[in-house]
Amino acid sequence: MEECLVQAAMRARSEIAFECNIKDACIQPYCKVLDTDAIEAFTLEKFKTLMILCMKEEKDFVIAMVTTRDPSTDNPFYSYYSAIDLNNFLFCVEGGYLMNRMGVKNPANNLSITEKVLYYRILHKELLGIWKDYCSRYDRDSVAKDHEIVYIKAEYFAYYEDFLFDSSVRQYFSSNSDGNECFTHGFSSTGDSLTIVDDQLENYHDDKFSLKIILYTNMGTILAIFTICMLVGSREVLMTVLAPLLLTMFFSVIFLVLYVLLFETPECLESILNLGKRCLSE
Repeated sequence: MEECLVQAAMRARSEIAFECNIKDACIQPYCKVLDTDAIEAFTLEKFKTLMILCMKEEKDFVIAMVTTRDPSTDNPFYSYYSAIDLNNFLFCVEGGYLMNRMGVKNPANNLSITEKVLYYRILHKELLGIWKDYCSRYDRDSVAKDHEIVYIKAEYFAYYEDFLFDSSVRQYFSSNSDGNECFTHGFSSTGDSLTIVDDQLENYHDDKFSLKIILYTNMGTILAIFTICMLVGSREVLMTVLAPLLLTMFFSVIFLVLYVLLFETPECLESILNLGKRCLSE
């Protein structure tokens, strides 16, 4: 690669423009921008430097967008990381298998991650073309180019569940990373069976832990009543005393499970449904 391209990329003012979701594209094609002079938290390098390194190695640069919300105002905060480094922090590997996304907090502000972790990529060919065009439009000593902001398009291509479910996404990460950089990408070409559970219990408050305690208590009581019925063996005792109590507790457990799936951990239910769809499609 020509050294003048590297010097131009380091010297120029540039920003990464993140592609909006499809539903918003007709209104505003790029919804967020990131100054390339910003420091990436895991590597402590400028995003500009990381992109240049990827461009030299002819690899795409993948950025992860993490969303958290202010507890007092509910306003969203967006944090950006090198996706390869974030995945080591975000996912759990056990016994050679990629297992699940862990219930970790955003390293930038120690707040819970409230929405899906999105992956954006900057193609190295497009990045090379941007800086070649930039150099061709200005002489090396031109003053005008120092005041121009170069916008670099980052296109959305996946989110964290795609990384868990889709081996082609893991293969893409593997082909655009150093083999020694991250253990999670070592499973890129395999169709490993996955346990897709976002560990929401780590972020629960005390009142949500009580749901788990109630569920276990009800199940234990049902088993105890069933054991008593087997030991007594009296149909009259079962019909008059134990049956109403057993039915009440059984329906209590059913409604409690439905409540947890629908209202407390909707992402867990969504993961289960997505897994079922993918299995049926295959």
